[in-house]
Amino acid sequence: MYNADKDVAAEVEKHIPGTGKNDIQINGRDGLMNAFKGAYDGLSGKLGKSAFESDVYGKLNAAIGDDHTTNSVSLKAGVFLNYERQITQSSLSGPLDKLGGTLPRKIRDIETKVTGALNNNGTEFITATVLSDALLAVYTRLSEFTGAVKDLVEKSDGGKNNSLSYHLAKLGAMVGDDNGIYPDEVDKLTDIYSNLEALQKRVSQVTSNTNARYMNSIINDLESLPKKVDNARQNALQKMEVLRSKIKTKVRAISEAVELADGALQDAIKALRETSKTAKTSLVKAVSELKTTLLTKAESAFTVVTTHVRKMYAIQHKSDLEALRSLVSTQISAIDHIIDEDRASGIKCLLWYMNQNHKTLTELTGVQESKWTADKIRHYLHPLFTYITSQLTPTPSSQLVAGLQARTHALLSHLHDNKRTFTFDSGFRSLLHDLTSTLSSFDPATFANPHHPQLLDALKAGMQGLVKEMEKAYVNRYCGSKGITWEEVKGGKQETAADATRCAKVFMSCLPMWVEDLGELKRRCEGSWSKKAIHLKDEIDKENPLGEFLKQCGYIVPTSQKSHQDGELQCRHTFTGKHIDGILGKIIQMSNLEHVPQCRSREKEWNFNIMDFIACLYSHLDEYNEVCHLSTLFSKRHPCSIYEILCWFSGLPHSTVYSALPGGITKLLDKPKKQAIDSGDSGIEIEFDDENAYYLDAHPHKFTYKDIYAVIELICSKSYDVLARIAGTGDEHTRYACEYANNSLKLHYPKTADDCLPMLVDMLRRLLSVFRFLESKCSYSAMEFGWADCQYGKNVPTTKSHCNDRSTEEVTCQAKCQPKCRPNSQPNSQPNCQPTSPLMSYLNDCLPGHLPHQLTNVGCKSECKTCPGNKPGMPCLTPLGFRGFSGSIKTGEQLCRIIKEILGNGIIACLFTLAPRPPTNLPEHFQFAVSLAKGLSASKQSKVDGIKTLADTIANSINASSIKLYENTDELTTPMCKAYGNTPTEHRSPNRTNNKLNLSCISLTNSCITQEHCVPYLSPLSCDTYHYLVNKQSNSYLSWAVYLPWTFHKYLASLLDAFKAIRCEDWGCRNCLHTDICKGESHGMLNPAEKGTGCQCTSVVHCNGVSPTLYQYGFTFRDAQNLISLKRNCFNMRSHLYNVVNSDYFTDLFKQCDMLLWRIREPFSYLVLALWLLSVLYLLHIMVIRLDLLHIKSHLHSPSSHRIAAQSLLAAARVNKLGKVFYLQP
Repeated sequence: MYNADKDVAAEVEKHIPGTGKNDIQINGRDGLMNAFKGAYDGLSGKLGKSAFESDVYGKLNAAIGDDHTTNSVSLKAGVFLNYERQITQSSLSGPLDKLGGTLPRKIRDIETKVTGALNNNGTEFITATVLSDALLAVYTRLSEFTGAVKDLVEKSDGGKNNSLSYHLAKLGAMVGDDNGIYPDEVDKLTDIYSNLEALQKRVSQVTSNTNARYMNSIINDLESLPKKVDNARQNALQKMEVLRSKIKTKVRAISEAVELADGALQDAIKALRETSKTAKTSLVKAVSELKTTLLTKAESAFTVVTTHVRKMYAIQHKSDLEALRSLVSTQISAIDHIIDEDRASGIKCLLWYMNQNHKTLTELTGVQESKWTADKIRHYLHPLFTYITSQLTPTPSSQLVAGLQARTHALLSHLHDNKRTFTFDSGFRSLLHDLTSTLSSFDPATFANPHHPQLLDALKAGMQGLVKEMEKAYVNRYCGSKGITWEEVKGGKQETAADATRCAKVFMSCLPMWVEDLGELKRRCEGSWSKKAIHLKDEIDKENPLGEFLKQCGYIVPTSQKSHQDGELQCRHTFTGKHIDGILGKIIQMSNLEHVPQCRSREKEWNFNIMDFIACLYSHLDEYNEVCHLSTLFSKRHPCSIYEILCWFSGLPHSTVYSALPGGITKLLDKPKKQAIDSGDSGIEIEFDDENAYYLDAHPHKFTYKDIYAVIELICSKSYDVLARIAGTGDEHTRYACEYANNSLKLHYPKTADDCLPMLVDMLRRLLSVFRFLESKCSYSAMEFGWADCQYGKNVPTTKSHCNDRSTEEVTCQAKCQPKCRPNSQPNSQPNCQPTSPLMSYLNDCLPGHLPHQLTNVGCKSECKTCPGNKPGMPCLTPLGFRGFSGSIKTGEQLCRIIKEILGNGIIACLFTLAPRPPTNLPEHFQFAVSLAKGLSASKQSKVDGIKTLADTIANSINASSIKLYENTDELTTPMCKAYGNTPTEHRSPNRTNNKLNLSCISLTNSCITQEHCVPYLSPLSCDTYHYLVNKQSNSYLSWAVYLPWTFHKYLASLLDAFKAIRCEDWGCRNCLHTDICKGESHGMLNPAEKGTGCQCTSVVHCNGVSPTLYQYGFTFRDAQNLISLKRNCFNMRSHLYNVVNSDYFTDLFKQCDMLLWRIREPFSYLVLALWLLSVLYLLHIMVIRLDLLHIKSHLHSPSSHRIAAQSLLAAARVNKLGKVFYLQP
């Protein structure tokens, strides 16, 4: 540590050279401290626990190898001395048995002991060779023994068959009856005796010729042979047992020796591991202690040095601080003067005035009347304006401040005046407009070198906040207007003035809104809204239905109670829906109003309120509309646009034919079972006829008269709402809303229900197609190329608008792929070529690609002058006809909401079953085919009250039409389901081929297992036309399904041709402007010479020409968002269309349709053929034989004989008379 302290002192001396005992000069103080800090941080980093241990382990592993090292490591000489003393390093390169050193010698001693134990105290060492030789000797002796026994039994002597086995086999053959094996012997039992006698004689001869002693020795030897064999076997077993015992003893000795050696080796390894572990632990501990000691010493040294340095720095600056104190003491009076001057001017003084006058603001809290509120604000602002003016004098900006003060004073004085009728009237609006104009021109940035510009900025910001709050005040639009001239003299006669007529129309246009909105408000405030305050959000930021309703009515509603008064309605928690109900239900005195009690006498007799007055007026409005319809009874003009169709539906409830519709509808429905009412003892039964119970069985479910009538009421009521939502409620330049239902257009209404229903259905067919298109486009935002954000209404530009629009309500649009219009209240005198709203252009019939046809009549006999004849399948596009817009600017999302209210759950489609007609264009064919496939493949429901499914009725129609000649109806319905889709088993199959695609593959909302086959491309705009298929009309459906597939296929091919004819460059698709890949007549097709997929647009939705083309053929995208996300491009869509058009399913359907027609015509065809053959045979016969031979009268009335040859009848001049032949005359 002494050396470390010495090094530190030396470093300090470099930076702090001593010049005397009390005089120290510090050079580079920052460098010294940085050096100390760097050295300290470096030493701390090196001695950190993880870093230090990592360094130590790295050094050890590099020197001796880590735990997992498989290769050898060279150790440095003189480092590991103990290891070198244990193993001689020079002998490492030699053989293992020549290793020198203490450790190898100990190992060899162990090996000697183990070897001695294995040698069993000096006996012969048993090796593997000794054991194998002994075993081989045993095998050899046993083989010799078994060979001798085998020879004794089987071997023959001298080539003769005299072995024991031979004689045994021969004896068996003798006993058995086998002559074929031994043909030289007598093999039967009857010959055994003779053979035995011969054998006995031979034995006697042999024994007589043989020495008896020799024979006895042989016999004795044979008799002793088994005993010798047993003795040999016992000897062999004894030797084997002895050998086994010796082997077992030696193996046991070997095992013991091995165990001893293993134990000794394990002990040595364990001792070595313990020694290594102990050394490592000791080393780590020693290093850790060293690190701690070094860190402690270094920290103490740095602390001492830092303390000394700080002391020296403080001593040096002590004199400087003393000098600064004396300087401040002498200048403090001047500083106070400067501070006082600054405090008395500029923004600081303004804040002082505001603080002094803050009590005036606090007094506003309890003030309820606007009169005193305006007075308090005026007193508060006066000193502030006075001060700011004084600060800016004599600059020109002071005059602007004075003008702003005058405008503010005039406005507040007007609010303080008691002579006005309303709190916020037209005078207030005018004065507020003047103040706003002055404030908008008050721009401090444009002033030339103003004094205290912060004052001007603060003044403008504060006045803007005041004006913003003032603008929240609600001002009656008609306040301040000139008086209405009710009557005027024209031609010496007193007539109603034009303004009076307009005023009456405005009042009648407001009545429906009052009845609907105020009625809804009163009903809700009596119930669930009674405790709701007037704001959008509750205390927990939950939506407040009362506030949302008032917002939809056009009011600016406060956000919440926390936001205070940020709207034009009261934001007090004490004012709730109960108070609103009390205002609407307040009793009105009837002293001078006798009409209302008389008009409402059927409902109530006293306690009339404002709602009763409105209901009375609304009832008279209905009477007025009915009278207006009477004046147009003989009108012949038919609706020719969507606007006129909506007006027609709005006026339908007021026409004379409306009351006849129930009877006309019930005639087309099925009557339910009779419900008799028993009259008691009289015995007379009265039938109860409930119109609401009339019904029609249909797919997907049945519907009743009640459903149909509810749909008609819905369309009539919502048509008025749609007109008001799109065109507005009217103004002096357009049609007022009250004229929508009174038939001011002089449209034709049929006289009878039978004539009205077909006309109603045809107009509904055209109306719903447009609604479906608007619903599809307005459901998507601009990101999905939809119209949800597009604006429409008054002053929204279309393609008909001029380039320069200088109106104050000018509309500007964001230049995106689909414009998103936004209003701009800033006037502009410069030309502004602005993007137009596609939704507004569509409503005006001027959107490129969506131009309508020219209709002259709509109804049962629709007439169109511009339907193209060279494009089969294209429907007639009805004009929308909206021209005058008077309403406020709205978005497509708002329009979509009310359209969805009409479309609802699809029950509106039941009206089309009242006047069915065959499909006439591609979208109708498409929808009929899909609905028919759904009906045929629907699950078999249980039959309730005899109701059958559509598949059953179609099968019955096939049997009836073919006189049961076409027995298997599935042969026709199955190809229909496959061609038109909705077969679940097919859509779950992942192995579908391109020639097996059907209609559902391009129109389903969900995809199959593989999304390459089922993609939501097309949605027919006529999807409501054939949504319901009535069972009783199955004969018509069968006829359409059999005769129209060829037409439908031609229409699909026409759509494919139109898709391929799209020219992207004409539609402005930027990716296809300068490329040869996308060409006309081959849109969406691959170009073999170029890479890519033809059209370069990202998806079919991005391609500008696809959507208009589909619209012209009555389609829209089924799911635009899905198509964009899946990046289904024009090549994919063209491929799907091509595969559907060329599908094998259509070929099979054509064959089965032809087969059904042939089966029906087959008997008649054969009958006609037989009759023709009979006629030919008869003619051939009469060419040879005269007619009189068959007793048939001649047809020629001439003086000549009636015996005329047949050839004369065939003369050219007399052929026509053959049609009058009466062959059956006698």
